[in-house]
Amino acid sequence: MSEQHQHGQGCGCGHQHGAAASRDDWRNAPAETIVCHCLGLTKAQIVSAIEQGAFTVALVKTMTGAGRGNDCKQKHPLGHSCEGDLQRLVEAFGQPPEGYARGGGCGCH
Repeated sequence: MSEQHQHGQGCGCGHQHGAAASRDDWRNAPAETIVCHCLGLTKAQIVSAIEQGAFTVALVKTMTGAGRGNDCKQKHPLGHSCEGDLQRLVEAFGQPPEGYARGGGCGCH
């Protein structure tokens, strides 16, 4: 796969690839941008799951099936899974429920 680079946001290498590439700024990405290339899931579908309570990547994967394809590296234009993009979407749009202790603990001291 040949990569064309321009300076800007993108896959994390510090360069911008094409429109299908990973994004650092998912808030401003168009709703129809593909996140999970194996299943063809869009930003809108992932954000919908997050708005319905999927506040972790594991919950997004359970609700949407994202990140569970067998050909991630072959189908993604940059040759990797969508896990990093899912994490950035959860960080941008997710809110844990009130009282949830980050770090996986019960919150007790």
